[in-house]
Amino acid sequence: MDYRVIQEFTLPGDPPTQDRLDRLRARLTAAAPGASIELGIGRMLVHMTVSATDAERAVASARDTASGVLGRRAAHAEIAP
Repeated sequence: MDYRVIQEFTLPGDPPTQDRLDRLRARLTAAAPGASIELGIGRMLVHMTVSATDAERAVASARDTASGVLGRRAAHAEIAP
């Protein structure tokens, strides 16, 4: 089953430059096709679709993939309704 997982990462300091954001997007979509990044004040949301047998495994897989690309763990992750 496919699950849409949303992860929230806190952004300490200044937000990434457009060039850095473009590189992160490219690396993320290479690791998880269809993934997207949304910037907010002090946070970054990562949306991705993960195929897994249950929601818990989908979140774990999404966390592993995003942390491998971004170099840190999400502060919060949830399954999109």
